[in-house]
Amino acid sequence: MIGIRILRKRSVLTAVFLFSLVYFIANIIIRIVSFECTSQKAIDWKVGPKDGNETAEVCRNSVQGWTWIVDEQGYVCSRSSVLPNGCCPQSSVRFSCQSCQMNCCCAVFEYCVSCCMQPDKKMKLRKTFVRLARAFPYLFSSVNDVFELCLSKCRTSSHSLQHENTYRDPLMKFCYGSDLPALQIT
Repeated sequence: MIGIRILRKRSVLTAVFLFSLVYFIANIIIRIVSFECTSQKAIDWKVGPKDGNETAEVCRNSVQGWTWIVDEQGYVCSRSSVLPNGCCPQSSVRFSCQSCQMNCCCAVFEYCVSCCMQPDKKMKLRKTFVRLARAFPYLFSSVNDVFELCLSKCRTSSHSLQHENTYRDPLMKFCYGSDLPALQIT
């Protein structure tokens, strides 16, 4: 009985209210600060090895493809021709848009990433990154370079879907641009 009377006192209710208000305001400030840090984050726009050499000792690659692999230098090769260091041979096609359309949507994930990494697409990617960093600050705060950005953008997302269960275009479902894939009615 005494516990309920204490909770009903005006001073206790005021203290609980003020604590909740301070907690709410602190969380808002933290989100604003983290958003500003994310949206102004510097991305390494250089494609290829970070040490200045033309060939990399070890390459990151897309890993997931059954038949194709794209490495961090923008080369696309068959899974069987990947070098032991994870790179595609330099005789492979670089910055290929082989399965891509003008709307920045591609049929093959690896070609989407490779096409997205073309140096002439830098301005488009910057605009896309700033917009996405605002919309999804936690997801895009881990992006450090063009390769990671293109990997993230080319994965199928809700933008490629209609009614959350069918692709807008079942063939061209990997997109790196800000435009939606064309709606294909079957």
